[in-house]
Amino acid sequence: MVERINRMALGGLVGLAILAGGVPQAAVGDEQDAQAPRQRGGRRTADSSAFNSPLFWNAEQIMQSIVGQIARQYNLSEQQEQYTRLLMTQRVKRFLGEHEREVRSLMAEYWQYQFSGQLPPTSAVEEFGRRARPLLAAIHEEIVDGNMQWRDILDDTQRDLHDRDLQGIDEAFKRFDEQFERWSRGEVRPTDFPGRVGPEPRRVMNAEDAWQYYVRIFIQNYQLDAGQAEAARSVLREMRTEAAAYREARQNAFEALEADYAELAAAEPKRDPEALAAARDRRKDLDERRQSLEAPIAKHMFERLKRQLDMIPRADQRRAHNERQARLDRIAERTRSQVAARLAPTTQPATDTAPAPEVPETQAAVESPAPEQSAANPQE
Repeated sequence: MVERINRMALGGLVGLAILAGGVPQAAVGDEQDAQAPRQRGGRRTADSSAFNSPLFWNAEQIMQSIVGQIARQYNLSEQQEQYTRLLMTQRVKRFLGEHEREVRSLMAEYWQYQFSGQLPPTSAVEEFGRRARPLLAAIHEEIVDGNMQWRDILDDTQRDLHDRDLQGIDEAFKRFDEQFERWSRGEVRPTDFPGRVGPEPRRVMNAEDAWQYYVRIFIQNYQLDAGQAEAARSVLREMRTEAAAYREARQNAFEALEADYAELAAAEPKRDPEALAAARDRRKDLDERRQSLEAPIAKHMFERLKRQLDMIPRADQRRAHNERQARLDRIAERTRSQVAARLAPTTQPATDTAPAPEVPETQAAVESPAPEQSAANPQE
């Protein structure tokens, strides 16, 4: 069910396509400039996930694949498939015009956490949750509006399937919104990153390895110019150097902690409930010890990093960012209310409570492409 929702009709798949728009050159440069997360001991993570990240996804290829999946899922006619492709292209391009860089960066960060084999540090989780929740709501609103526009071309059988998928999209949003709200309080769980089964529990990445993501999104949020962006990256380099010096000065303490983690990981799997509880307590003690040892980096240095970055934007850049964030917050509040209403127990069909797309009449010709448009020239 979840897999089908992730690749279903226009809306859910618009969400994926949104994350796959053309790569801005600046975004690629930022990623290449950033210092990639390293495993404990200083070794760079060695997998190819960085080059498969959302920073490098190609919109046209993914949208073509998505439309094909929609056509098969819903048994679309040729005319319906043509309409779906045109509508998706229009809506994705419009959404990307305002949100592409932030969406792409957040997804790349999430992708890295997923495939690094390490949990993000608490400080990074809090920042990610605060940034992701309102943007997730904006994506969801776009998804639902697109779906309600798209369903006009469906027949009764297709709409029955679509009703179920719409409910699945709402349920998925609710789960992710709750997860990111928990993250904003610094609560992350290994089960938040499924699919990476290994012989030992996920470790927590060094706090300073997640700073690159904060700096990159800061540059994008405030639309810093080249000089300002370089100043921000310079602050990042200086703070990372300071963090490295702190770790080197306490090398013995960090090595002892690593040895205790390795001993716990090498122990035989526990089956006895008491032994399992003891192992969990041991892991908790080690995590608390690590947090205490890294507190000057994760808390004090990170706060200094943020204060220095906050001095870089001009007043107009700060004002534009605040206005945009306020709009996202309003969308988030509206979206959560609408999802709660649609998911509440009711005897009415799901579509009765779904919001209609808010399309100005003057844009009707652009926002509602005619299903009978010619495939030879779909952009007319």
